[in-house]
Amino acid sequence: MKTVLRKVSVTLAMLVVLIGIPVPATAGSIGTHGLCNPGWYYRVISRGADTHSQVGPTQSDYNGTGSAALVTLTAQMSGSVSATFSGSTNVGASIKLAEIHTTYGINVQSTITVTIGNQIQISVPSHMTGNGNYGAWRAHTTGVEEWYTSTCSVTSSAGTSEYSPYKVGWNTWIS
Repeated sequence: MKTVLRKVSVTLAMLVVLIGIPVPATAGSIGTHGLCNPGWYYRVISRGADTHSQVGPTQSDYNGTGSAALVTLTAQMSGSVSATFSGSTNVGASIKLAEIHTTYGINVQSTITVTIGNQIQISVPSHMTGNGNYGAWRAHTTGVEEWYTSTCSVTSSAGTSEYSPYKVGWNTWIS
């Protein structure tokens, strides 16, 4: 009997993956009898363009020479960049971050620390200005929170938007 139940459970788990039933916001999932654990579930819908959150002032260096010049920018301030969430808040941040990580393979965090001293070199054309902001890149994702009943019916849903930091770095441009 245990072997039969184990095979049914494994088969149901594979079916869940194939048909894309979302991960629950609380512990639990599809039971051995094909029923959902009632509760809020979160599902990532899309990933938009990454955004850069600046820590410290913009650094700029004008190249007044007649040829391109290599410029070094150095981070002067440290700080933290946090994840921000808007829309529905029935599902906790840790569940959303885990789902974003699973879906896109990026190590999103609730907070990331930006330290001083990091440097970058950029080539600045003649009579142009090289600019840079040091900080953290945040992944922009949208998702949906859904209330599932014990029969896996969705009775309520609401959209969400997340900006989750995942890497420290520079945003540079020439003006």
